[in-house]
Amino acid sequence: KQLAHTYGGDLASTDWRHLGRLAGFTNQKFARRTVRGYAPWVKIVEARAVLASAAQELLPSAMQLVTRQTMTAARIAANHLSRVGHPGPTITVQGAVTIYQRWMQRWHIRERFPQPDWSIVDLWLARKLLAIHISAAQVETILRLGSPHFPRHHGDPEDYLRRTLARAALPAPRTVCSTHAAAPLLPRDETDSDCSNSSGGR
Repeated sequence: KQLAHTYGGDLASTDWRHLGRLAGFTNQKFARRTVRGYAPWVKIVEARAVLASAAQELLPSAMQLVTRQTMTAARIAANHLSRVGHPGPTITVQGAVTIYQRWMQRWHIRERFPQPDWSIVDLWLARKLLAIHISAAQVETILRLGSPHFPRHHGDPEDYLRRTLARAALPAPRTVCSTHAAAPLLPRDETDSDCSNSSGGR
């Protein structure tokens, strides 16, 4: 976004949903599918090369911006949790559902995954909440009360929650670029290396 501001880029194409929208990649939106059901290829028609002559100064300033945004998001999440209940066991069902649904909306889960594997979404959310210093007890309560249709078909729901929290506490998979490490954690950051933590139910 900072590059787009500085060099006059398209601000509408600077969020995580547009990562990889370059020549040789496809636009996966269903509304853009061809009559045969294929995703259209993106073709660069015109481009103007611009060299960032002050790159050494630009990168640190971008990192500071990302850090400020992350801290702001953490404060907002913490304030919301304090309103819906504290400590974890006192969070209401409606409060847990609200938190879970808001992160789903922020991550566009329904649009990106018509049939989500909820165990993976649980892991993403647990990892995010722990990263912004929400207690493990609160996270467990949010998953138990807010995860869609929980306990679904889990044979041992409590063991499932313990395993999910334990995995979420591990270091997140490495990002494509180390400069992205401080960015707000989104499913895009989790992709490919995360698989279902379910032992049966989705």
